[in-house]
Amino acid sequence: MEAMAQLLVSVRSVEEAEEAIAGGADWIDVKEPDRGALGRADRPIIERIIAQVGARRPTSVSLGELVCLQEPGPNGTCLVKIGLTGCRYFHWQGLLEKRWDLLGGPSRVVLTAYADCRRAGSPDVSQVLHFAVANRCAGLLVDTWLKDGRRLLDFCSVDDLCQWATACHEERLMLAVAGSLDCQSIPLVLTSRPDIVAVRGAACQGAARNGNVVRSAVRALADLVHAHA
Repeated sequence: MEAMAQLLVSVRSVEEAEEAIAGGADWIDVKEPDRGALGRADRPIIERIIAQVGARRPTSVSLGELVCLQEPGPNGTCLVKIGLTGCRYFHWQGLLEKRWDLLGGPSRVVLTAYADCRRAGSPDVSQVLHFAVANRCAGLLVDTWLKDGRRLLDFCSVDDLCQWATACHEERLMLAVAGSLDCQSIPLVLTSRPDIVAVRGAACQGAARNGNVVRSAVRALADLVHAHA
């Protein structure tokens, strides 16, 4: 039987983490949405959320963009996400290799490729995927950089997602997809067989990215994701 996709919910507080867990989220991701697509929360908040979630759910932490990375990620077994905004026109691979120590090594890193790469000034998805495979990263996240209401499928097709998913799975690389996904776009995205569907806005009250995560919204999303096999 084909593995079931899992739902990841990004949270900014302990209270939101509890709402996400109560709603059926499979993964908890720590993020500060006011700071961008991969906004890094303050270290005390990261530590509190990870401690609160404990072993109940696997966790990940957004660490922002590679060009701004100065501080190490949190201790523990959580995965870390890093973006490549502004890296399109220089040798970002070398810079990333110099930052492995801050990230905990490639086996802990979910490397983020922005589907709207021209807006982000980032390398395209195929380049990032190739590097993630070559360095045995934990996974690849395909997301959108600019959160302006446009969605993942405004910048790539389902066929594109299928090709990236196939390439990831052939190399045993986890694929996560995000980018203002909601109950209308998630069924289409699921046909590409991602391992993880990642959301923030759709899990919040009023579907507002800067709102509060509520369990009823998470439950609707979890039921939708888990129903697809």
